[in-house]
Amino acid sequence: MLSLRLVGELAVESDGIPVPLSVTNRRILASLALCPGLHSRDALSARFWPDAAQSSAHANLRTALWSLRQAVGADAIHATRAAVGLHEPAWWIDVREIRTRTDLGDLAGAAELSQGELLPGVLDDWASEPRREHRERHTSLLDRLAERAEAAGEPAEAARLSRLRCALTPFDEPAHRALLRRLSAAGDRAGALVASREFVDRLHAELGVSPGPATRAVLAEVRGPVTSSAGTGVTRRYPQTIERPR
Repeated sequence: MLSLRLVGELAVESDGIPVPLSVTNRRILASLALCPGLHSRDALSARFWPDAAQSSAHANLRTALWSLRQAVGADAIHATRAAVGLHEPAWWIDVREIRTRTDLGDLAGAAELSQGELLPGVLDDWASEPRREHRERHTSLLDRLAERAEAAGEPAEAARLSRLRCALTPFDEPAHRALLRRLSAAGDRAGALVASREFVDRLHAELGVSPGPATRAVLAEVRGPVTSSAGTGVTRRYPQTIERPR
């Protein structure tokens, strides 16, 4: 069985043994895997050799497909005079497996396979939208798993999943509010305080903004009352607002 991993790394294996391929050939496989079906040779040659004359680009594609079929087997790639595609039954593909597990309700399995960026290091335009979709799918899986853990009375597990979720979207206020609430529910006030300070500092340092009102309210809940000097009988709270830096 051939396997193609697009998440965390771009790698091809045959029965667990790495298949050595050129960078271009691995990217051609990735492009075919992300959009199942046949792809026109014109489109593929223009995608991977945009600066070459059409005849040269077509020749480059023929050479690449020949070497690919030599490496993974002729039956693994379906090629006609006009189009190219993967022979789907011959391949295990991680992004396809993620969708299958999600559809079957195996959210934990799908989330585990989703760890990492899709096609890391591939900066071509054709990879941008699939990368965004993968990140959104991963965050949705973690949200659903955290909500499930919360409903099952497992606040520590819900908080752990929320941490993973927030790492994917470091400026997402609703996600960080959920994290702070879950840490507090798990009895980890120290962790909630650290997470709140890190989030506020990140907003200030990288975006130059302060948290919105809803987030400031959660921050105040997390910080809680702080008693002033002994004997005064006065209880103070941390300020609920954080000034925008000037």
